[in-house]
Amino acid sequence: MWGQVLRILGIIAATSAFLGPFSVQVPVPFSENSALADVNRETTLDPQDVSILFPLPHGKSDRLLLAADSKGKHGELIPQTTFKHIPLLTYDIPENELFGSLRVVGARLDPCFTSHVEKGSCQYQIRLVLQPIIPSRAPDSKGRWNTKDAALHAFYDLNAREWESLLSDIKELKAQYQVKSNPSILGVHTELLARGLDSDYANRLKAIILSKTGKKRLSRLTFFVVRMNGHFWKFGGFKVSVNELAEPKKIQFKISKLPIANIARQEEDPNEGDVFVQSVARPGGLSAHVIPISGGGDTAAYFMRDLEGSPEKEVRVQLEKLHRIENPRINTPDTVDCFSCHAAQSARVAVNKHLGVSRLTTGSEYIQNIRVPAEIEEAGSMSINFRAFGYFGPRPTIGQRVINETHHVLSFLKSRSN
Repeated sequence: MWGQVLRILGIIAATSAFLGPFSVQVPVPFSENSALADVNRETTLDPQDVSILFPLPHGKSDRLLLAADSKGKHGELIPQTTFKHIPLLTYDIPENELFGSLRVVGARLDPCFTSHVEKGSCQYQIRLVLQPIIPSRAPDSKGRWNTKDAALHAFYDLNAREWESLLSDIKELKAQYQVKSNPSILGVHTELLARGLDSDYANRLKAIILSKTGKKRLSRLTFFVVRMNGHFWKFGGFKVSVNELAEPKKIQFKISKLPIANIARQEEDPNEGDVFVQSVARPGGLSAHVIPISGGGDTAAYFMRDLEGSPEKEVRVQLEKLHRIENPRINTPDTVDCFSCHAAQSARVAVNKHLGVSRLTTGSEYIQNIRVPAEIEEAGSMSINFRAFGYFGPRPTIGQRVINETHHVLSFLKSRSN
């Protein structure tokens, strides 16, 4: 009995220690080494377990969040040699300081990413959302940090054993700390808020994430560029393939262009020819200029204009497309252009205001029971918020597509466990 307890305590002590500002020791999987393994089968996953939104740090240190150069089992999260292919995310931070300002604000688990695998197959993934963070200048900020409305989305591929280990570690972390289940709420991670980013719980969660991510697992990197005081956006990304050389600790990264869905003529970034981009200029109100614009499929382009005088019947037909865009059973990243995916929620806000209703439903709407806190719902009602998962300045924000995907992931996992 005591030998078993001491072994558990030894594992906990060894795996919660930081090895430096951005380096976390990789944990030994609970499922193989802990007396809590039986709890794994009894612990259920909740929305915040598969869509983890970290709270912003307080005080002088921003190092409580994982950084782009945080190192784990598979190397740093994003190598600078790969980051250099990304257009400048924002002009508000000096270029030589931008990489160092990136912090992981969100992590999402996906048991069936289908974009780069054979039809009918699934790829296990962890996806991390990184945003530049800066000290808040608000007089009442009380040491809070702020974000710039720009982001990276890093995709890490896992094999089946790594995926099962990831789920087991998260479940058993919940059991160890007696985290209460809440299957109908998605917001800033409640346990991280309550315990703090410097708590043992937070350090273990970050260590679990680092144990399954890193440059050797990086398969795709997409970006969300914001310029001109939040009136110009640029979306794009590229695929990453990793070649581990015979020489120890030597890795080559191959970058290949990632076409944007439903775009007949892809546009290259004028300053960086390695990526295709989609640009959005929005000088004011709902009016927007999108280049290149989607040539087919479900798109939000209809709503990027003043809807005054638009026939209600026509608006309702177009609303169906927005619900289709937000429905993970109907559309994937391969079937919707970047702009439409990010703008769908803003477009729905515009429709409701135009028709003078709080909410309209259609036959294509994804039905689920997850709700978000009032502050996140308020951020989502802003007509210029293209943020899908992360922060809009200091405000946490979660788009409807992400809420739907979170429910879809949990349903998928439940169906596989039955």
